[in-house]
Amino acid sequence: MGKVEFVEEKVSGRVNWRERKIGEIINQLSQGDTVLLSEFSRLGMIMLECM
Repeated sequence: MGKVEFVEEKVSGRVNWRERKIGEIINQLSQGDTVLLSEFSRLGMIMLECM
């Protein structure tokens, strides 16, 4: 898998993803990178945010 980094975030899913650690991670992604989640609700409260 190459470089593996674990990130734990305890902020509410109601906070916009761009204002959380996940926003920083998504901005740093390159083509071919993979993000694994314990559950999609960690990304956002509505399906559009998760997509």
